[in-house]
Amino acid sequence: MAALSDAPIPQVVDLRRIRVADLEPVLQEEGERWARELHWDFGPAGDLVRRFAGMRALNGCALYEGSVCIGYGYYVTEDHKGLIGDLYVRRARQTVEYENLLLGSMLEELFRTPHIRRVESQLMLLDSPLDRPMPLRERMESFRRFYLEIDLEQIRLAPRANGLRYLTWDERRQEETAQLIAEAYRGHVDGRINDQYRSTAGARRFLINIIQYPGCGHFLREASYAAYDEDLVGVSLASAVAPW
Repeated sequence: MAALSDAPIPQVVDLRRIRVADLEPVLQEEGERWARELHWDFGPAGDLVRRFAGMRALNGCALYEGSVCIGYGYYVTEDHKGLIGDLYVRRARQTVEYENLLLGSMLEELFRTPHIRRVESQLMLLDSPLDRPMPLRERMESFRRFYLEIDLEQIRLAPRANGLRYLTWDERRQEETAQLIAEAYRGHVDGRINDQYRSTAGARRFLINIIQYPGCGHFLREASYAAYDEDLVGVSLASAVAPW
């Protein structure tokens, strides 16, 4: 990693070497954009970044112009896989070149990590993510995702299928739900995006992540259901991504 410099040339710095106070304006702006553009409360995820960055336990990079932090990205590793959890450059300085500088630096680190064979990410606020040059583009697949929104007052509930029982979520259903997810997503495009869908063990980790951790919102047990005939035939899991 390059050393932090007072020069105006952008410098990539190991995230474990920076002061959390330097990151605060970046996190504040990112939270405002998540709320404005995605209607999503970034607060819990931002707090995790502050906590682990403060412990110098968060792998990733920060981007500086002189002594001012203008962006950051972080990643975690899990078995054979690297997960880039976030990447953000402040709006006034956001360019493809700056984003790629951070992204390329993290990919280089991940590729130097023993046993890592795959990298996944869902980067929400990149500049033109599907139309842009990317580091190692020849080795990368990108997928368009659609986020839909509807006013609850407009919802008309579909009739329930005859012969099925609908039960609210219970943690005791995790194992059979993991088996169902792996079966339901066999051959599905989401299995190419997230390899946790490809096996029961991976689906089990997916369930733990969405139920216990705030990155995908606050899990709503009361709005999550399992459908049975004699066996489990379907699940619907819900999370609240903002209190408003």
